[in-house]
Amino acid sequence: DVYKRQVVQWDPAYDSGSGVYGYAISWDQSPTTLPNTYRDLDGLSYTNLATVDSNSYYFHLRTLDVAGNAAPNAIHSGPYRIDTTPPTASFLTPSGAVNSDYFNVSWTGSDILSDIDSYDVQSSSDYSNWTNWKMDVTFTNANFIGERGVDYYFRVRARDQAGNLSDWANSGVVHVGVVEIYIPVIFRE
Repeated sequence: DVYKRQVVQWDPAYDSGSGVYGYAISWDQSPTTLPNTYRDLDGLSYTNLATVDSNSYYFHLRTLDVAGNAAPNAIHSGPYRIDTTPPTASFLTPSGAVNSDYFNVSWTGSDILSDIDSYDVQSSSDYSNWTNWKMDVTFTNANFIGERGVDYYFRVRARDQAGNLSDWANSGVVHVGVVEIYIPVIFRE
């Protein structure tokens, strides 16, 4: 799994001598770090605030007692994959004029650390009032039915597996052409 942040919880430690004072913790990219001997927490959970994306963050927990002693070892948990960077999204087609009121719209996205989870696609005929068209979808193209003589705009955003959202990416204008039909007229005298 990939996370924007990771919540770690644990059961309380036990000390038969002076009692548990708290816990020293470390959150880093080493699998075997021994936390210092200073109390960081007295609760039973920790939420990371990692701001650097990585495939290998580890959580380390060391128990401290009231007498000032630290456990000789630590509990290690991980690796956790952290992804705080939004994905990117863009359109592959369409742009320009189309000769049918039924045309295919396709888009794509990418993410450096985690995969794309879904896309949101909106449409507009005036570039300001957007209508949800395809929301929270995993496919990357769909057929759109428009009206002849109308210009359409599309925008897409991607959501990665950590829940990060890209900015909206806009398509070019798509003009649905009007088919002109010429009917010959014959005048008789």
